[in-house]
Amino acid sequence: MTGDAAAREPSVESYRRLIERLDRALLELYAARARTVTRLWEYKRRHGLPLHDPGQERRVVARSAEWARELGVAPAEAEALIREVMARSAPRPATSAEPIDEAIPTAPPLVAH
Repeated sequence: MTGDAAAREPSVESYRRLIERLDRALLELYAARARTVTRLWEYKRRHGLPLHDPGQERRVVARSAEWARELGVAPAEAEALIREVMARSAPRPATSAEPIDEAIPTAPPLVAH
């Protein structure tokens, strides 16, 4: 690699900072999903609806596999990830009165500097 190309190449630290931002974004999205699941379960309880909907869970997994294919991710990996997220989405007491359509955090830019 020439000196000019090496000078433009991101450093290990810049990749690590990018991964750190992505990890934070993942956790923000996970927290937003958990809050939404809690609200959904509270709604279902108030209206006497069943908490679990196996058909919906199958649709979520199938949709995740489809999105994975579009994104170049192995569908089996996406299915395993979403199943783990759903399994850990036990309802918790709501921590705020945020509206259900709260702003969803967005992932950081994927440009490493």
